[in-house]
Amino acid sequence: MLFRSRSVGLDAEARTALRSDVLARVTVPAERDWLRRAESGVPWDVLCFSAKESVYKAWFPLAQRWLGFEDVIVTFDASTKTFRADLLPHVTEGPPGLRIFEGRFHASADRVVTAVTVG
Repeated sequence: MLFRSRSVGLDAEARTALRSDVLARVTVPAERDWLRRAESGVPWDVLCFSAKESVYKAWFPLAQRWLGFEDVIVTFDASTKTFRADLLPHVTEGPPGLRIFEGRFHASADRVVTAVTVG
């Protein structure tokens, strides 16, 4: 089977909690609200950061423009180990139709890994 995609974004991070000042810079208010209520024992803060890094790595080769942490909102499904990243409405430039990214995540004892593909 041949796998084809327009772009791929991968990221791996140490499983170390983000400092509060970093968390404030890399998340939007809705994500911070969710993180406060999220299931403990899972490094959701680091996964959110990593997911946004994966999205950027898949986005940039297609858009050839910066995408900031404040330009994307990430939601997770713990049961399937997947996430969805939506570009926020203020992002008006980029490839037509590319507003949603879907990816997968894994958290081990010492690392988190996220991946996004754009078909």
